[in-house]
Amino acid sequence: MRNSFARGISIVEIVIASAIIAISVVGIVGAIQIYLKITYQNSRETQAVLLLDETAEALQYLRDDSFSAHIEPLTNGIAYSVFWNGTGYELGSSTITLPYDMTRTVVFSEVERDGSDQIAGSGSVDEATKKATITIAWPYKGTTETIVSEMLIHDMYGN
Repeated sequence: MRNSFARGISIVEIVIASAIIAISVVGIVGAIQIYLKITYQNSRETQAVLLLDETAEALQYLRDDSFSAHIEPLTNGIAYSVFWNGTGYELGSSTITLPYDMTRTVVFSEVERDGSDQIAGSGSVDEATKKATITIAWPYKGTTETIVSEMLIHDMYGN
């Protein structure tokens, strides 16, 4: 009786094994491409959240330094950029492009209070408080991705 393994590998077996390996490689490469796209987008979103947090802290820094000098004189509805001048944060009206073509803007608006001194959609304007809308934007696949946050800046130190 002859041993069936003594004959070697047939061409059909080689073709089947090659097809299995090729399908596996294509699947792995596809999975890696999807992983890289997700990783790229997640890293941009993480950077945007960190920029948003830094911007909120910069506004608090400016408020603490002098609300009347840094926050109060700003025009409502104008987009301002936050930047570091080497010794402290500043707000400017020119657009500053950050790494990865990200931009951050802050738009201030007035805050109104009702008769109970609660923030409301109408009432008297609170001169010691401004609403800051922070927007971080970056390009992604031909569109612009954004994250937006709002915060109130109040002249809590009377400065």
